Amino acid sequence: MNKQHDKICVYFFCPIVLTMFLISVPNQAFADDHTYTVKSGDTLWSISQHAGVSVNKFIEANPQLKNPNSLKIGQLLNLPIQQKSKTSSTQPLSPSISAQTAMQPLPTSNLPQNVMQPIQSAQSANNDERQKIINALVSTGKKLLGKPYKYGAKSMTPTAFDCSSFTQYVYGVNHIQLNRTAAQQSIQGKSVEKAQLRSGDLVFFWNSDTQNKKGIDRIGHVGIYLSEGKFLHCSTLDKGVIISDMNDKYYSKTFICARRVIM
Repeated sequence: MNKQHDKICVYFFCPIVLTMFLISVPNQAFADDHTYTVKSGDTLWSISQHAGVSVNKFIEANPQLKNPNSLKIGQLLNLPIQQKSKTSSTQPLSPSISAQTAMQPLPTSNLPQNVMQPIQSAQSANNDERQKIINALVSTGKKLLGKPYKYGAKSMTPTAFDCSSFTQYVYGVNHIQLNRTAAQQSIQGKSVEKAQLRSGDLVFFWNSDTQNKKGIDRIGHVGIYLSEGKFLHCSTLDKGVIISDMNDKYYSKTFICARRVIM
């Protein structure tokens, strides 16, 4: 074989071999068909979406997780074994939950086209699933009525709360990760007008300590909206967890904004 022919072979076959190699390289996060290695940017929600299973199924497959809302880079997780349906090749989509934390949800640009533009029946399933999450969240919060107020309360501890540890706990036990302080929670999710509030939204207020501050530093209190102007929150030392009316003169005056974390 002459040198000219050798050059042609090299030029022709190298791109093909390289392309075949790139195609065959698996996603390194998936160690095999049954495990997944947590990487930077992962949340339990994004991993379960990527694997095509519900968050609850994922938690059931990983009983070793003491706190499902706190994943560590490099942590090895079990992937639930999916049962294929004979009647349908697709599963109803779960609602999008946005939380601006150190771990971000999977970008929508990486999702299949049928996920980005769901058909109407899938959208209805989304609404049902979202309402289940909201109902569970409200139920959790109401069970804590009367719990005492404690400034600087420890995260995810149900014995006593301040306003933001209360919202963090209620969301957290329902597998939605919130930041620790009211100010930090005010940048999660998306903004929603007061007139468009729905159950489960976070509502934010200023207080005497933050009234004259700027930006998110003005946020001094947070609660969870219920319905008909009522919201659930951990109020003060003498009141603890209570339900209040946003139309009350004080809360009407001090209201700043609202955020929707459950989309």
